[in-house]
Parts: sequence; structure tokens; C-alpha cells
Amino acid sequence: MAESRAQRMKIVLLVAKRHEDEVAQRLGGLNEQLSVESAQLQALEEYQEQYLQAQGAVRAGVRVDELINYTNFIGRLGEACRDQSTKIERLQRQLGMAQQEWHKRKNLEDLIARLERDETVQIDRRLQKELDELSAQQLLRNQQE
Repeated sequence: MAESRAQRMKIVLLVAKRHEDEVAQRLGGLNEQLSVESAQLQALEEYQEQYLQAQGAVRAGVRVDELINYTNFIGRLGEACRDQSTKIERLQRQLGMAQQEWHKRKNLEDLIARLERDETVQIDRRLQKELDELSAQQLLRNQQE
């Protein structure tokens, strides 16, 4: 007898489970990397704030070249914070896509369960039809006798 669709889909599910394990490892790495990058952004922002406060108090008597250097440094700090934020946003998108992949196996399991239910219903209907036909034949034989 040929394999049912549900049985064939179980092979797909097995492959999906392997893929899910790989994605789970990637999710763990992405979560860890996101945590590290977020901490780095927070450190940059805190450093920028501390530097702004410290330099704000010393502004009197500052030479023009020092002020230019200060402004350039603050600009680079701001750029580093924006770059870090962009990096975090990219990691969050990757994390979201990995989570969607991770949930695909659940969808396959649901599909297989539905296919098995459908196959069971079809088998039950076919058996009922055969029983009805046998009963009708038996009744016909009984009437002919």
C-alpha cells in the first residue's frame, strides 16, 4: 500500500526538526550578541553623557582648537551610537526572522495532524460505505430467498 500523505509529511517534519535545532542555536547566538551590543550602546551613551557633563563645566577659557576637537569628538560619539543602534536593529530583525523559522515546525505538525484526521475520516467513510453495501446485498439475498 502506498504511503499516506501524513506519513510522507513526517519525513518533512524530521528535516524541519533538524533545521529547528540549527535555528535554535542561531537564536541563542543572536540573543547573546544582541545583549552584548545593547550593553555596548548603553556604555557609549553613558560615556557621551558623562563627557558632555564634564566638558560643559570646563567650557570657560577653552581655546578654539580644543572646542573644535571637542565638537568633533562628540560628533564621532554620536555617530558611534547611531551605528550601534543600527547594528542592534539589524540583529533584532535577524532574531525575528529566526524566530519565524523556528515556529515553522509547529505549522508542519499541525498540517500532519490535520492530514491524519482527514485520512481517518476518509477511511471511516469508505468502511461505512462498504458496510452499507454489504448490508444492502445481505438484505437483497434474504429477500430473494
